Amino acid sequence: MKTRLLTIAFLFYCVGIFAQQNVNSSVKLKPVKSNSSSVNRAHKPIKKIIGADDQTVLVTNAVSRNLPAPASSRNVVTTYDANRTMSEAIIGTSTYDLQTNGTISNRIVNNVDGTIGAVWTMSQDPGGTSGGYPDRGTGYNYLDAGGNWGPQPSTRVEPNRTGFTNIGYAGNYEAILCHDPTLTGEPFSSRATKGIGTWNTTYISGTSITTLWPKMAAGGPTGHSFHAILNSTNSTGPFWYMRSTDDGVTWSTPAELPLYLAGIDYTAVGADAYSIDVRGSTVAIVSGDLAQDLVLLKSTDDGVTWTKTIVYQFPIPLYNGATMNTDTNMDGTADTLFSNASDATVVLDNYNTAQVFFGGTRVYEAPGGTGLSYFFPQGIYYWNENMTPNTRRLIATPPDRNGDGVLTVPAGCGNDTSQNPVGYYGTGLVSYIEMPSAGVDANNNYYLSYQAIDELSDTSIYYEDFVHPYIIKSTDFGNTWTDPDSAYDVVLTEQGAAGESLDGAFCAMAKRVDTHIHVVYQRDFAPGTTLSGANFPCESGNNNGSSNDIIYASIDVNAVRVGIQTTAATIPVFNLSANYPNPFTGKTSFDIGLRRASDVIVEVSDLLGRVLTLNTYANLTTGVHTLSIDATKFAAGVYTYKVKAGNETVTKKMIVQ
Repeated sequence: MKTRLLTIAFLFYCVGIFAQQNVNSSVKLKPVKSNSSSVNRAHKPIKKIIGADDQTVLVTNAVSRNLPAPASSRNVVTTYDANRTMSEAIIGTSTYDLQTNGTISNRIVNNVDGTIGAVWTMSQDPGGTSGGYPDRGTGYNYLDAGGNWGPQPSTRVEPNRTGFTNIGYAGNYEAILCHDPTLTGEPFSSRATKGIGTWNTTYISGTSITTLWPKMAAGGPTGHSFHAILNSTNSTGPFWYMRSTDDGVTWSTPAELPLYLAGIDYTAVGADAYSIDVRGSTVAIVSGDLAQDLVLLKSTDDGVTWTKTIVYQFPIPLYNGATMNTDTNMDGTADTLFSNASDATVVLDNYNTAQVFFGGTRVYEAPGGTGLSYFFPQGIYYWNENMTPNTRRLIATPPDRNGDGVLTVPAGCGNDTSQNPVGYYGTGLVSYIEMPSAGVDANNNYYLSYQAIDELSDTSIYYEDFVHPYIIKSTDFGNTWTDPDSAYDVVLTEQGAAGESLDGAFCAMAKRVDTHIHVVYQRDFAPGTTLSGANFPCESGNNNGSSNDIIYASIDVNAVRVGIQTTAATIPVFNLSANYPNPFTGKTSFDIGLRRASDVIVEVSDLLGRVLTLNTYANLTTGVHTLSIDATKFAAGVYTYKVKAGNETVTKKMIVQ
């Protein structure tokens, strides 16, 4: 297993290249400084923690877990919030401390009546030195209309051992979807009244192989649909999609999406390297693994037909580390290429426009090499459907909490320079920042959480930085975001200086934001996870046998700072949805959201550029308007429609059947 030992000078060089190639962003990656003269800052990707049999073995070389002195004794200025613009509650515990292998699942739902459902993968019994967590399954808690959480659960929802859970509400049903690695089929638990009653667990079948790591979201034209995406055993089989339109009573047979086929669009999809959101009849899926395309799949008819957009295209199609290398210009030297980091998430805004967020990294493999290597991810990137495909915007980096312009990291676990300066959380990569999760409020303001290192961590025991959940937001349709150095630190705000001795990971944000942002995350006293395995003995040993708190936090939206606002002249005039349905026969429609009153021109052309129709809508008012395109007389084929408002133009494609 090869690794790359990079000198600090080389790291500065690579970070410089990284920053130069980011476009449309005022955020810059920071140089990295360590207190060791030579540290391992590039790695071969490692196998996901959970293998084909979904079993784990505990590492037994646990170390003393006496807590370090509070960070307040070190003359550190913190952002402790004495006004308590957030509140938190411990809603459960777990000795099993891995919540995902990549993207954040939909583990919390904020209902319109003020109730909240939250789930997590839970075990109270590690199973001794042989591991296995025999009681592993879904931990569940519920905030009722009176603002009270239920008692912390001690047993799982499902009758059998399960993991990697999701929650959703469709029709009258509250439902949980997870996986059982010993059976063919996904455990689906539901009940007719949310918050109370007995769970009924059934198994969704339909494939001849075990499907794992599901993601689920709920919606539908009348609110009765569940949609799920799944991976195949050992991440080597196809990427599956299935749905139910009757509150989960019956399900379609899991099948590949026609526009996203194994061997054509991807070589393999890594465990949990995908996300799903649903709003009404619109379904959005993002999928992308290391050194593969990051793809948006979207349906506007509740999962019947789909369109595909390549958010970011990896320069080498169907990359295979066993047979290929990254020497793209054939000069005999490996080129360092940008890649998504297998943790992308998607949220649909009020216009049903997909907002996509993902960690970014750099990868390389020399000619004759035996596997792809990567640099520690250092940024969260952003894309939406109004941006050009294959572009991205850097919106978040780990906060520079000491204000010196450099990201300072410790030597590595146990003061061993061969170890990592930050814990490992199961994605296949060691990262300084990762796992975005997003929500939207009624005013179409966007909110983003992610986990990143706390530069002022108390490293006196572990010599590794802790990670915290941070939150930023955009109030101008994604054009500007909170300065990441001013991001809202969820752990530090409630815990004060003592938060610098706490690890907060796997933060999931409710898609619906009201006056507050609602998140659930996992917190304990050591970096990394018990389940890090033999490749990361420090993290495994430091966490071995410990119990983790599952935290619910409610954050006032006004407590998260806004970004540096653009002037009115530079804010885009409008936001445009995709047309629906698409493909279609006869007529199709799209929504345009105007920031200010404007004339709107809609021009439809064929692929030769010939204008077929031209319609002008005079002085449309601020707000959302639904416009239609009549293609009754068009032959079947692909057409473009160009929408103009003010000085701006957006062009999209439509398919006439």
